Amino acid sequence: MIPYSSAPPENLLIGRRTLEGVQGFHLLRDWTWYEKVQSWVLHCRLSVFICMDGPISPVTDWYIATKAEYPFGEIKFFPANNGGICQTFHHQQLNVHVDRGLPWRSGYICVDRPLRGMGRNPWSDEIYQADIRLKEYVNRALEWLRAASGNDLVRDGEPYELPDFDPKLDTLFAFSENAFSFQQWQEFPDRMGDAVVSPIMSNTLAVTRYNARTQQKCIVPKWGKVFQNANQEGEMGVWLILNQSPIIPPWQSPQTFGELRECCRKQNVDLDKLLDQYSKKLRDNKRHLLMMGFPIPALLGEKPICMHWQGLMLPILSSGKKTHDGFRPNEHGYRLRDRREVLTEDLRLDWIRSENWDTKQIFTRGCFRSELTQKHILIIGAGALGSAIAELLVRGGFDHLTIIDADILKTGNLVRHTLTLNDLGQFKAEAVANRLNKANPQAHIMAICDDFPPRRPIENAACNHCDVIIDCTGSDEVLLSLKNFPWKDNKVFYSFSIGYGAKRLFCFQARSSQFPHSIFQSMIQPWLDLEQMENPDVVMPMEGIGCWHPVFPARSDDIWLLASSGIKWLDATIRNEQLQDNRMVIFEQVYENGLFTAVHLKTIL
Repeated sequence: MIPYSSAPPENLLIGRRTLEGVQGFHLLRDWTWYEKVQSWVLHCRLSVFICMDGPISPVTDWYIATKAEYPFGEIKFFPANNGGICQTFHHQQLNVHVDRGLPWRSGYICVDRPLRGMGRNPWSDEIYQADIRLKEYVNRALEWLRAASGNDLVRDGEPYELPDFDPKLDTLFAFSENAFSFQQWQEFPDRMGDAVVSPIMSNTLAVTRYNARTQQKCIVPKWGKVFQNANQEGEMGVWLILNQSPIIPPWQSPQTFGELRECCRKQNVDLDKLLDQYSKKLRDNKRHLLMMGFPIPALLGEKPICMHWQGLMLPILSSGKKTHDGFRPNEHGYRLRDRREVLTEDLRLDWIRSENWDTKQIFTRGCFRSELTQKHILIIGAGALGSAIAELLVRGGFDHLTIIDADILKTGNLVRHTLTLNDLGQFKAEAVANRLNKANPQAHIMAICDDFPPRRPIENAACNHCDVIIDCTGSDEVLLSLKNFPWKDNKVFYSFSIGYGAKRLFCFQARSSQFPHSIFQSMIQPWLDLEQMENPDVVMPMEGIGCWHPVFPARSDDIWLLASSGIKWLDATIRNEQLQDNRMVIFEQVYENGLFTAVHLKTIL
């Protein structure tokens, strides 16, 4: 952080001087340091030629806040408490007066370029020059005001935007909705009901069951294995579905119970009546979640394709001796007290952060193709290589993996394993499965704590159910077991094994009802001979004191580098059934003058 100085930095002065000729800009006060927000702030007046009877005055006052690092960092335009706009529009934070001892409201407007958040890369067209950037932002703010006045801030075909609910509680509400579940809601008999809300982790709640009000029907969201036990530990919540997002025009979320009550009334929903139906069950001296659902489109002007849920925490309802004055402690007395003392018109709503954890939503940053992620994967071996392969697959969208390994995690394994000290003494397969089930809320990762083939029939059946078999053990004994295992149909087999020092990765693929062990051996043997020739005097390091088994030397960066290479090869070959079967490729690290330069691919047919 650049230290505070009594005088604004020269770049800020340069930026302010470029505003002197901007039509519609009038300086009210030069750069002033505000300690509370650690920012330099410019007080100004913006004037635009707009309709006099529109929602915005032609002349409004603003505060422009930025950091001493200008022209880098954020530039925010806040409406002034006096003379600023009071409504909340699209592309604006919730615009309310907050008593923070500051002269501006909370609703800064979005005048960033769409890709400014990308930072320093070719996708960002932001110009970081002191004599350009501030002037551009002022011109965009003037354009924002013209568009807001003419109801032209959003247009059909643009991405749909939720209003800013401004959640205050440190609680996250997770739900899982997609096009399939949207159709379920279209056919569901009720528009309101109760639900099971389960704590998943610290400060995180998830809805695991929606119950109908009038019929014995329910909707169970699609969740992964980590949510299976949560359903039994959940508490009661209440849900209702609106026709659209609850909005105070132009685009403000309700902030008091009275405003929410009115938004619901305009959509023919009696919020008080809903709560009356479930209030008796909610009187347990706890706060409960109210989930408000509404259909949303992907793009403005298009038909809705998904249900969005916005959660808020209800206050503690009346119970025990807390009843309305002069009334007995019964439901009638409790409801009267709730209306007059609890659920009052000016009660501030405690909205909470609400996120859709459906697969399509959480993997927008990158995933494998959906036709691949639907396959069931068996990973044999949960050691350094196997745990890395499993991690990459699950974080890429694969949500059905079975991991088999009989080994226990030891301290020495941590050097290049994905597990941690918390997992010492546990079966590697089980610990890896637990970790990956928490990495993807849709994941169903199963552990078999046994050698391959497993001894129990149910676990044999689980292995046979998989579509793709990946051996990461480098064990001849396991490969022979793969050959002799009674597979019920054709499988796609992969064998991944690491050379000395993890300088090479040996990858073998076959499509068959039986692993072709003899073909694999004929292909890999020349490379094993080469490895021995290249390292004739190698002595494997020993772990601990005494004569124990030697350990295989390889750093974690080498393991993960080659694991990533193997995953890319798997991604390319698993979906291309026209490729020749019984193929082996070798990924080899290449160094020049002692510096790593590339991973080269060598192919054997």
